[in-house]
Amino acid sequence: RRYSGDEVDEEAMEAEEDELAHRETSFRDYFFDDSDFQQNAEIVDGTYEWTAAERGEAKMIEEAKRIIQSRSLSEMQNFRDEDAPPNAWIKQSDMDRASRELSLIARNGSLASGTPPLPVQEQGQPKSKADAQFFCTVSKNPNCPRFRDKLEQIVGELQAEKTHTEFLLETTKSECTAQLKELDTQIGEMNDKQNEGARIESEASAIKSDATGTITSIESQGRKLLREWGAVNEECKKTILQLRNNVCGTKKLKQEVITIEAKQRKGERLEIADCSVSDFTPGECLNAEFAAMMSQRGIYDVSQLGGEVGPNMKHECGPGGGTQYYTREPVSPPKTPDYGAECPPLRLKTICNDFECPVQCQLGDWEGWSSCSKSCDGGMKRRVRPVDVYPQYGGEECDPTKQEETCDALACDRPCTLNDWGPWRSCTRACEKGITWRSRSISRPATGAGKCPRTFSKARYHREYCNDNPCPAEVVCLAKLDLLIGLDASGSMTEDGWKSQSAAMLSLLEKTKLDAKAGLQIGIAKFAWDITLVHHLTDDKKALVKAVTDMTYDGWTTNLGGLFRTMKNMLQFGRR
Repeated sequence: RRYSGDEVDEEAMEAEEDELAHRETSFRDYFFDDSDFQQNAEIVDGTYEWTAAERGEAKMIEEAKRIIQSRSLSEMQNFRDEDAPPNAWIKQSDMDRASRELSLIARNGSLASGTPPLPVQEQGQPKSKADAQFFCTVSKNPNCPRFRDKLEQIVGELQAEKTHTEFLLETTKSECTAQLKELDTQIGEMNDKQNEGARIESEASAIKSDATGTITSIESQGRKLLREWGAVNEECKKTILQLRNNVCGTKKLKQEVITIEAKQRKGERLEIADCSVSDFTPGECLNAEFAAMMSQRGIYDVSQLGGEVGPNMKHECGPGGGTQYYTREPVSPPKTPDYGAECPPLRLKTICNDFECPVQCQLGDWEGWSSCSKSCDGGMKRRVRPVDVYPQYGGEECDPTKQEETCDALACDRPCTLNDWGPWRSCTRACEKGITWRSRSISRPATGAGKCPRTFSKARYHREYCNDNPCPAEVVCLAKLDLLIGLDASGSMTEDGWKSQSAAMLSLLEKTKLDAKAGLQIGIAKFAWDITLVHHLTDDKKALVKAVTDMTYDGWTTNLGGLFRTMKNMLQFGRR
């Protein structure tokens, strides 16, 4: 089944085994995956010309095979109690001591008469550990290599399951620890924000208290001023009314006097017309120094300057106030100059805008966004900015000092997303059917209980056969390659298996072209319970043949993990 697109098909995931993304295994854990070392293997036609030295090496290899096949098991093995791995077999001394203790118990009557004695090895003549047959009896020889290796395999499988379970437990603990750490961080940030909010609230409360006291004082002064203004206003109205009555009475009296005078001199009647003026027009509130300078030039109206009033000429606010002129124009001059009243003052100077300037709100820069309150399913993040200057005297109110946004809106239980298929890897064999493969890596891990296809599921791994042409009867490997080979010396191999394995290793050496610059380098390790470095990476075929010939058969349990660790260390000295 093929998969396409960025999202994994849900049905395909349900049809196959899947795994949590944090327990996903990388392809690099299984394959040597390096694009610089990808080279397709191929068969090169032609006859390989053996050199005289290589023919001599071939004869030496044939002699080594003969030596290995002629060895007896006693010559190939060297079993000693002190070399045994932990709990690998029952030491002979422990068997003898148990036999003596059971005999003593039987004589003292502590052991039931019908109870058979503990099976022991043949007393007086201990059975050789190398004499175990393919089918062994535990009662006579509990150290049979095959039986011991099988038991150790079972123990190894249980140990591997235990290790895997411990790994899952440790992984879960790590996840819980990370989540707790994240929650502690968020709680710490929230506490800091709370403390900062409390501090701001305290400062705001103090400012509010001061402002409330100031407002109360200003309101009290305002009410007092309003009362005083009301009294003065009433008094002013009375005065104005009285003055108007006086003016009206004076005009009548003056007109009667002029009329009487005209009758006495038998002249014409004179109509008295006083000077009349327009209402006052307020001018701009000007800077006191600028107004004084203009008054020296006889200018009291800025419109006479023929342009707009600049900002530095005006007085918008501030202690002391500015200067403002009220002007009016004569409407009609007096018609009887000798008796009509002259025009009143056409200009009035006052103080203007004698109050504090408004203080506008000034805000600081935004702080960074806080961490999201939730890692998934939608949380909130926020940021704040301080108030550097609070508004006063009618200044504009501050813009918002806090912003909040949603974050991490993706679902907590989210399946992973896979990258596109990678390129096909080089074929594993030059002939007789090798394997080529390609894979898909994870671009976005799953979260929570979200699933992700396993490393070798169909959703992530494809493989095909390649190079199915038959191999030639005679072939020599000429590839530039660092090759490590592990030889199984565990008890499951048996004597014949060990001989066949050693002979196969020699045959492989015979069919390779070793060359430190352009050909192969081979390293050999032997594994049972202990890992033995037979020979490090080299192109010295004679040294390799001698090392293989001198190998001994351990017959202990299988330790593949130790072999792979040893090989990894050996590769550090390769040509990569």
